[in-house]
Amino acid sequence: MPAITIPYSTHKNLMTTGGGTDRKDFRQKLVNYCNQGRTHRALDLVIEDYKDNDLLGPGAHPQYKKGWHGMLDYYHQDQIITDAQKKYLLKKL
Repeated sequence: MPAITIPYSTHKNLMTTGGGTDRKDFRQKLVNYCNQGRTHRALDLVIEDYKDNDLLGPGAHPQYKKGWHGMLDYYHQDQIITDAQKKYLLKKL
């Protein structure tokens, strides 16, 4: 997945990092969704995690939203997500 650079102080609060059981379970859920061909659902969960940590939503820095646009373009171009899934996820940003 293309990366989005974020401050460490914020990164450490995301569910996609850390060694706690809840975080490992979250990451395993993402893997499971991707393995089931439901990558759009995994992306949806990560978007919610980013929103919960103010990396997306009204107060977020524009670079984060721009980075997500690029990632979703990548996944759509490689036919990992459909046009409808991309539109749905873009609305969540």
